[in-house]
Amino acid sequence: MNNTAQEDISRPPVEHSSCWDEEDEENLIPAQRAARAATNSIPKLKNYDTVVNEEKIGYRNEGVYIFNNGGLHLLSPFPDDYGSLPEWVEVRKEDCGHSYFENFLIDHNTFVPFPTRVWQVGKTSHDDKKCLDITTPHGPYTKEPFVTELHREDGAKALVRCDVMMSAPWLGGPERDVSHNGGGGSDSGFYIDYEYENGETIRVHQDFYAEREPSVTVPKKVIIDAEKIVNQRFRQFFESREIIYFECTGPCEFETDLPVFWKGEWSHAITTVIALQEPR
Repeated sequence: MNNTAQEDISRPPVEHSSCWDEEDEENLIPAQRAARAATNSIPKLKNYDTVVNEEKIGYRNEGVYIFNNGGLHLLSPFPDDYGSLPEWVEVRKEDCGHSYFENFLIDHNTFVPFPTRVWQVGKTSHDDKKCLDITTPHGPYTKEPFVTELHREDGAKALVRCDVMMSAPWLGGPERDVSHNGGGGSDSGFYIDYEYENGETIRVHQDFYAEREPSVTVPKKVIIDAEKIVNQRFRQFFESREIIYFECTGPCEFETDLPVFWKGEWSHAITTVIALQEPR
């Protein structure tokens, strides 16, 4: 990162207001838009601040622009077409972009871009501060939270949370990674349909009135192996992308569905399954 960028993000981004005429079909470039908005007369305007056009402000982040290097830039249509932080925005190490959403500079989404050239994957740990041994509730699986550290070259640190399914196949849970194919239910219980990568399907039942199964303890070794799997998938996903977006949930805290390489491409719609061995 260059010194100019560091100076520009030394304080949280703030919102500024201006007023100018602009039609969509004009296709103004950022420098033209900044000139029309008279940004050179806006006090304390810095890179990565937002500037709102009072003539257009409205639903879906309408009229909201990002200031950078003398120009006013449109929000990104990806990953949320309501308007997201552009991929070139460098977020502050103190909060990793949370101030944009905490202070309502951007609405409707909390996506933050992570350029993989400057962010590195650190360790992954099970999100349980007491111990690594857990007990599943009644049913064939439980979803457990894992947290992966991301480190930027300037010392910034982000924590990304994802859930992993710990499954007991002998109780009817999935044996390997699955996609969710819907489900249904009634007053007595519900079912969820899943599909394996090879097309096979499995229906997981939950009966509210069935005799309760004995609880299943997940061994510490299984948790450690799950940490390795989650970490490896994050590292492989980072190697496959130049920019990755995560949803911000707090200062330097994020969440995502763990990416899985599925049918030839990476997907966030697949559930990672750690299948347990049936106790003897």
